[in-house]
Amino acid sequence: GGVYYPYWMGNVEGIARFTGDGTRISVMHGPQFTTTTTKHFRVQREGRITFRNMFRKALSSADRILAEGIHPYRYDEIKDYNPGYLSGFMAEMRDVDEKTVRDEMLREVRQAVPSMMTQGHTFQTLSGDTSFDEKKVDIQYVLLPAWVMTYKGKQKDAVYYYMMNGQTGEVCGRLPINKGKLLAWCAGAGLAVFALLCAGGAFLW
Repeated sequence: GGVYYPYWMGNVEGIARFTGDGTRISVMHGPQFTTTTTKHFRVQREGRITFRNMFRKALSSADRILAEGIHPYRYDEIKDYNPGYLSGFMAEMRDVDEKTVRDEMLREVRQAVPSMMTQGHTFQTLSGDTSFDEKKVDIQYVLLPAWVMTYKGKQKDAVYYYMMNGQTGEVCGRLPINKGKLLAWCAGAGLAVFALLCAGGAFLW
């Protein structure tokens, strides 16, 4: 059925800095000797970096592959919360707190910054230290629409899950049945639901 799943969406902006040493090595071959010259350079880089639309699931029990597999949504169409959107649909409540998500996002940013600050250099070797000073962290709680189906397989305790992005129609899941027939079934059973969600069911809360 139609379900609104909770997510945390974040934008992280800050100043990244790199300080290190780069080397350029040249080799000259003479009649008797080979001369190797190594030049050392002090390298400093600084820039403002913004990471946008970072997502984390806000429901700890949600299957991560399914929850992330139906992304992306059209984030520019996200609307402010209106209780009317929930009429006739299930809505899961979050159990992952904002601080936990904030720490995870900052950790991910700091892991990505070193490669960003050293890419494109022209040295043979480059080593040093990178830092990231966050200036603005904007995190919002978001409910995003999905069409969810569970299917019990022939084997004992075998349960299969299937999710459809309620805004774009992107699908994720694995079912032991014909995918074309499944899509046709979902299109017929959820036509009214899908039309509503595509009209702007994604919203902030």
